[in-house]
Amino acid sequence: GLGGLFLLAGLLLLGQAAGSYNLSAILGSESLTDHALFNSALALILVGAFTKSAQFPFHFWLPNAMAAPTPASAYLHSATMVKLGVFLCARVFPLFVDNELWGSLVSVIPFTTMLLGAVLALLSHDLKAILAFSTVSQLGYLIGYYGLGPARGVDYDYLHILNHVFYKGGLFMIVGIVAHAAGIRDIRQLGGLFRRMPLLGVTTLIATASMAGVIGTTGFVSKELMLKEIFVALNTHAGLGWYAAGCVVLTSVIKVAFSARLFVNIFLGKEPPEISKHFHAPSLAVQLPPAILAVAALVFGVFPALLDEPLNLLVV
Repeated sequence: GLGGLFLLAGLLLLGQAAGSYNLSAILGSESLTDHALFNSALALILVGAFTKSAQFPFHFWLPNAMAAPTPASAYLHSATMVKLGVFLCARVFPLFVDNELWGSLVSVIPFTTMLLGAVLALLSHDLKAILAFSTVSQLGYLIGYYGLGPARGVDYDYLHILNHVFYKGGLFMIVGIVAHAAGIRDIRQLGGLFRRMPLLGVTTLIATASMAGVIGTTGFVSKELMLKEIFVALNTHAGLGWYAAGCVVLTSVIKVAFSARLFVNIFLGKEPPEISKHFHAPSLAVQLPPAILAVAALVFGVFPALLDEPLNLLVV
């Protein structure tokens, strides 16, 4: 709520400076960047964007919102609400991209968030907390991408957002199914569930592979293309580009680790006796939604050209 007030204040200042609240008019204003209120508006708008998308130091709210039912978590925390800050950064990108403050704030803070979220995901034991912190990490990646983008605009951001929906939406549903079937959400107390839920096991394998960026999934395609842009930033943004590249490399290693941990600790190994007492098999119907998302991650990962036409329709 407080972040929303900062955002409102920033948009009011921007409208006052531009003499209009129409985004097209604001983006077309040539003298706006020299206005005394411009930097203040930029800073306030970014506070709003960072709170909406759980960037450091506002990252704590997203894992604490995990009390919601899992379908709500899948919808809000992978696909829609947490992307609002990303969307906002994309919308104001043409206006602020040449400002020095933009380049610094929208790269250092998000890429720091990316690395911090990955570390916290690896250290967490609650299934939903692991996914929540990994979401925080990916939101940092997406927003940081706009901080390092060239003035002509960024490429592949839609693809990565779509990829994140495929694997993270599916994984949130998966942990809800596991928690419901086994009565346990602590990853240290799970194991051996592949025998009981083979379909869910295969679905989880694909989703975690996509999260880790394994070849043959949309995770590999989108992260590889974004990584290419990060390497371009090494030449155009000097120190900021190197910091971002370092965060991306470290985060990628950690992400492989917690992706593997998620699958192995739930589905492989010996089944604890507590699960045997309480387990009840989930219906096929409840396993189909995450399976559909996993199949999408696999099909579009093997045949990414299928996404060309739909994504081109969104280009601005």
